[in-house]
Amino acid sequence: MSGHIKWNRVGRFGISSMLLLIIMGCGHNMRIENPVEQNTVEIQKVEDHAGTIVLPEGQFYEIIKNNPIDQDYKWEDIGVEDRIVKAGKYYQAWCEEIENSLNHLQVYLDSEDYEQLYSSYVGWQQYMNGMFSVEQSIYYVGSKYMASSDLAGGSSTYPVVMEVKARRAREYAIQLMALEYTFSQDIQFVYK
Repeated sequence: MSGHIKWNRVGRFGISSMLLLIIMGCGHNMRIENPVEQNTVEIQKVEDHAGTIVLPEGQFYEIIKNNPIDQDYKWEDIGVEDRIVKAGKYYQAWCEEIENSLNHLQVYLDSEDYEQLYSSYVGWQQYMNGMFSVEQSIYYVGSKYMASSDLAGGSSTYPVVMEVKARRAREYAIQLMALEYTFSQDIQFVYK
């Protein structure tokens, strides 16, 4: 029994460490030009190489780069109403991919880790809803903020807010897909 408990703790630590490395590696690729401390350099090496842990030979990168959602939803200069509709569909498509990845990850993670992941997903949804409400109240014509500042507003603001929301969903979906790819070495998009 103690061996199971010891492995379980080690396994959770390993998975937690891997998740941290994945999240650090997916979002950015930073370089330190003049490192001040040796510790900073070592941390940076981990961040720089986290992508290679998740992305062997660039496979995951290629999957994401050639994903069907981005292929169908090119951002071009179209009318305001069309931009709103397009951003809403783009957001929905990525939300479906988030839910798909969560379903797949439930198979690979133990119940405690999955509950923590799902709880973070619920928190992300709350964040998205809260930010969307705040951004709407700030940028709408006639808002109390618009009258007293130089904020840009008007008919083009709502589509921009919608596009930002859609891109945030894309980023979160890719983070979850990276976790899924770590276990399965494959990603199947719901969107066709």
